[in-house]
Amino acid sequence: MFQNYLKLALRNIWKHKTTTAINVLSLSAGIASCALVFLFTQHELSFDKGFDNADDIYRITSTFKDGSKAPTVGLPYARYLKSEIPEIEQVSRLDPTNGVTIVQAQGAENATPFVEDSGYWVDPAFFKVLSFHFLQGDRNTAFKAPNTMVLSQSLARKLFGHGYPIGKTLKAGGTVYTITGVFKEDFLNHIKADFLLRTTAIR
Repeated sequence: MFQNYLKLALRNIWKHKTTTAINVLSLSAGIASCALVFLFTQHELSFDKGFDNADDIYRITSTFKDGSKAPTVGLPYARYLKSEIPEIEQVSRLDPTNGVTIVQAQGAENATPFVEDSGYWVDPAFFKVLSFHFLQGDRNTAFKAPNTMVLSQSLARKLFGHGYPIGKTLKAGGTVYTITGVFKEDFLNHIKADFLLRTTAIR
């Protein structure tokens, strides 16, 4: 019985080749479009979901008089939020380093200066807001002391190979920083960073 149905279907397809081709192409285009929409939606909804308490984390943006928007505010705004809204538990700022020059201060095979574009100055409470996944070091104490920094796994390998970078130093922007952690960046899809430098606390 099944073979008869199959033969009948094949004969019908062969008899109406143009119509069959249009139907197959339309169905393929529809399936592909649905798959693309699903993947795009999944990507958009996955932002920052790798962090603990992701639903309680908010990013402040600016809306200007002309209606345009930007994902940034002035650095002093964090102090205002902390003092005026008691429900906010932690606040941290991110200030891009914009191509700071890094020099390996010790334990370096190659001490040639180079420029890294993917870096930020952040507040000591940064890892209390965004729970980066650490491969080395402790995120709870990584920014406890001043002049400390953490590296991405890829940058740590670039600078130190498979060595242990914790406790070693790098000079960034003329200041010597002690490396206190290495984080895993493959779960990040919002903040693209190769290194994070501790700033002074918000007052």
